[in-house]
Amino acid sequence: MKSQISNMFFNVRKVAVAITLVTALGGCVKEKFDTPPAGGEDPKGVSANTTILSLKSRYTIGAATPVKVTDDLIISGIVNADDKDGNFYKVITLQDSTGGIQIKVDNSSLYNDFPVGRRVFVKCKDLYLGEYSGLVQLGGYIDNSNGYPQLGYVSTTVAQEKILKGKWGLTVNPIPVSIASLDNITYQNMLVEFNDVEFACADVFQPYADVPNLGSLNRTIEDCSGNTIIARTSGYARFAGEKTPGGKLKVLGIFTVYKSGSTWTKQLAIRNTNDLVQTGTTRCDGTSIGSSADISISAIRGLYAGSDVDAPCARIIKGVVVADNAQSNFDTRTVFVQDATGGIAVYVGSVHNFAVGDSVEVSTSGATITEFKGLLELKTSISYVTKISSTTAKARKLTVAQILANFESYESTLVTIDNATLSGNGGIYGGNVTLTDGTGSIVLYTKTGTTPATFATTSYPTPGPNSVTGVLQQFNATYQISIRTTADIQ
Repeated sequence: MKSQISNMFFNVRKVAVAITLVTALGGCVKEKFDTPPAGGEDPKGVSANTTILSLKSRYTIGAATPVKVTDDLIISGIVNADDKDGNFYKVITLQDSTGGIQIKVDNSSLYNDFPVGRRVFVKCKDLYLGEYSGLVQLGGYIDNSNGYPQLGYVSTTVAQEKILKGKWGLTVNPIPVSIASLDNITYQNMLVEFNDVEFACADVFQPYADVPNLGSLNRTIEDCSGNTIIARTSGYARFAGEKTPGGKLKVLGIFTVYKSGSTWTKQLAIRNTNDLVQTGTTRCDGTSIGSSADISISAIRGLYAGSDVDAPCARIIKGVVVADNAQSNFDTRTVFVQDATGGIAVYVGSVHNFAVGDSVEVSTSGATITEFKGLLELKTSISYVTKISSTTAKARKLTVAQILANFESYESTLVTIDNATLSGNGGIYGGNVTLTDGTGSIVLYTKTGTTPATFATTSYPTPGPNSVTGVLQQFNATYQISIRTTADIQ
């Protein structure tokens, strides 16, 4: 599990709350923001008399309380990130040539007045310097509402007096750095650029954030030397549901930190997916991605040699679900998927609702190829399986002799055995029934126990011959076939 490190600009907020906030501010908030004139101009008679670095030096990280600015200090910086794409909230982030700082402002949609590339002048007197878990910020007051002093927001009214708009459309130049060279202080709130990096294998082809729950998620970016930084994205970001790329990247973002006790975590907040540019299709481990990202099920199966092995990174299986949980005859945590080359049991670790005929993509990133009591599995999590369409799960016609002669090639696929007769087990499905087609015999298995198949006590049809369709599985040394419903026997 990835740690759920909270960043102040990722505060969970509901749309209704945002609407209420804007309404409550009433006359303090313009109903329409003016579009700045092209190029604009700096405010008359206002100029910076200190740097962002010098201003921040007045505050010591870990201080017991925010520090008030009592001098007539003015800083000037260029907005390097805004809230237009939802990954920043109630903050204006500025940088000059010496450093960056985040200003907490009690308003949203700040990008209308303070878009990326706008020069901003901040009259700092009577504002407060503080921090959010090691990240230095500028705010409006000391907030004791939680029983301890923390930095409060600059009100909208005060912001209009203290935070002055200047020219816009200016270039914000990112600072090229390596992950290894980052310290916890120097580059805070500055736009940085990493080259020749990639998302960690387990985070490839994954959504940036938890869209259903509007939750923030961490994804790891790494270089070829194993140095890493967390890319943290809000569930409210417009790109939260997009998938992370698999290739070599140039990545821009705002550098932030999260300090817990003596432990510092380096974080990167990308502004939108334009901050990621693929520069190559070969990953650090030599894996090639792109049109070759798809891999066949037979190729995945062929990688297993008797012991657990990591699945290839940045690969995708595309196949059709051949069994589901509708009548409780299959493990609720396993998705049986087949393509033209074979089938595989995808263990997702939690109850799934994929149905027979669902066309799915399964990312192999971070997965393990293993066996469970003889059944070959791709062990992953449910978030790595995505339904892309609906189709028909087609069965291959085989004899029992053909199945037994090459079982591993047919395991976890949907097959039809003609001219079959069923016998034994007291005439009901639940348990092991013998299926014979004249070329050989195989076990027809139906779940019993605490969560039996819905038809476990149903009598199977006799006499035969019958046509039996089901999914092939192995249990220890036993080869068996399981039907989805009684309609699989004709």
